[in-house]
Amino acid sequence: MGKAALDVSTGRSADLVIVDEFGPLELGGHGWREDVDLLLAETDTVVVLVVREELVQEVERLYGDYEGGKIAAVGKDSIVRVIDMLRQRKFARRQNDKA
Repeated sequence: MGKAALDVSTGRSADLVIVDEFGPLELGGHGWREDVDLLLAETDTVVVLVVREELVQEVERLYGDYEGGKIAAVGKDSIVRVIDMLRQRKFARRQNDKA
């Protein structure tokens, strides 16, 4: 079921995908890692990774410079960041529709 939820074709129709949990397995290149990477590369979906507090910095190092600003590691103050990313995505889609 998780694979289906993270599939690129599913992601194209979603505004937001939440991955609970992205942890040591994924940081080591296993688990959901390949699916998350493909989702980011192939869609404009905002991706939220729920991570343990002690792994936030490691996840931010991994994806921190990811172009498009569409990924957030969930920490204490990240909900505002997620809402902002969704607003930006909505605005960009409106601009594309007008063009």
